[in-house]
Amino acid sequence: MKLLLVYPPFCTPTVPPHSVTGLAAYISANTDITVKCLDLNAKFHRRKFAELYRRMERAKGTLNSYSGLLGKYSSRAKKVHRENNLMMARGEEPEFFSELLALIVKEKPDAVGFSIVYNSQIFYGAKLIKALSGNGVDCVAGGPAAARLGREGCRVLNDGKELLEYLTGRTESGNSCALDFSHYPEDDYLSKEMIYPMRSSQGCSHGACAFCTHHENVPYREIDLECIKKTILDNKIKNLFFIDDNIPAGRLSELADMLGPLNVRWWCQTRPTEDLLGLFPKLRGSGLVCISFGVESGNQRILDSMGKGTRVEDIREVLAESHGSGIRNIVFVMFGFPGEDAASFADTVDFLRENRENLDMVSAAVFGLQKGSRVYARPEDYGVFGICERETPLGETISYKVRAGLSEEQAHAMKEKVVKELRDMDRLPKIFCLLKEQSLFF
Repeated sequence: MKLLLVYPPFCTPTVPPHSVTGLAAYISANTDITVKCLDLNAKFHRRKFAELYRRMERAKGTLNSYSGLLGKYSSRAKKVHRENNLMMARGEEPEFFSELLALIVKEKPDAVGFSIVYNSQIFYGAKLIKALSGNGVDCVAGGPAAARLGREGCRVLNDGKELLEYLTGRTESGNSCALDFSHYPEDDYLSKEMIYPMRSSQGCSHGACAFCTHHENVPYREIDLECIKKTILDNKIKNLFFIDDNIPAGRLSELADMLGPLNVRWWCQTRPTEDLLGLFPKLRGSGLVCISFGVESGNQRILDSMGKGTRVEDIREVLAESHGSGIRNIVFVMFGFPGEDAASFADTVDFLRENRENLDMVSAAVFGLQKGSRVYARPEDYGVFGICERETPLGETISYKVRAGLSEEQAHAMKEKVVKELRDMDRLPKIFCLLKEQSLFF
């Protein structure tokens, strides 16, 4: 049997996909099924933006030229993605559809699994599934945004265990294993050098942030360090970023011990907690180049309401020590969490001003209500009411009202008044807020 795992357009093509790579490793380790991965998202972008790919080769040595080309890609790609998705919503064929479909057919798979991580991948994935299913090819889908395909008749699976059972009828858990990134040609990626996404764990060690849905209620489980090490050595990885939402201090220390002798550059994200203090020199010595912190707010009342488990005074010390150790940082802040008022909004802006010398980039967002979050499940606990859900061509949107504090519209308006000041704090190009992994190189 041959299984083909497909990552469809559209998302940013700077790194190979972790989702299908992890599935392929799991199925290969636990069956004799032949598995191959196909990143059609990267194939699409290499065709559509061929000139930018060529220019990237000449721009890799300088920060301004390199980040400028990434910025041009991003602005052009938004329009391309939207236009193609709207075409498909009208029943029309998107760009390069025949060519990408032919790449799947060429593999002569017995079954095809589609990874739908983002809403922006739904239409292209659905179009490919319809074409393949019409020719008798068995198709399944999975991923955070795959539920909509299920409503359209495609079989949707939740994880590798369900895929294993679907393919073999076996229900045992199976073994974890090293990942194989040899499926992906380096020339398909819009990046200075290849960067590889990896996980150090499943789930979230904290799992208490009221706005978050990323952990998806999966129990926290750390991946064997030897498995991670084997992936790095087998694939000759020099640049990696951990896609975990939060790596706690103890696990970071273990990773540093393992990564130190491997001569790699790495990126991660975590909460700025007190137990990180004293650890940053060791992390920098192991190759940690940049770290993203979920700061979210400079007001303790809002942090407590969010369930962040952090303290403003500890955040200040963490930023100073990490920056002083030579580790660049990207600081995430969130305005407009339910209960935010003008005073707590101002506290966050003042906190950023006061700690400006220890910041490399500020990534500011406004709270958005998401299904699966604690705020969505228990809105009354957060003063939220009037929740209204609406389907759009590119996914579902959720609006809401608050009993006290800033409305979502007011939070957006107040953010716009300070956005220029926040951007002036950045030492890294703005595009690195979107393409965080690129901070590994500069």
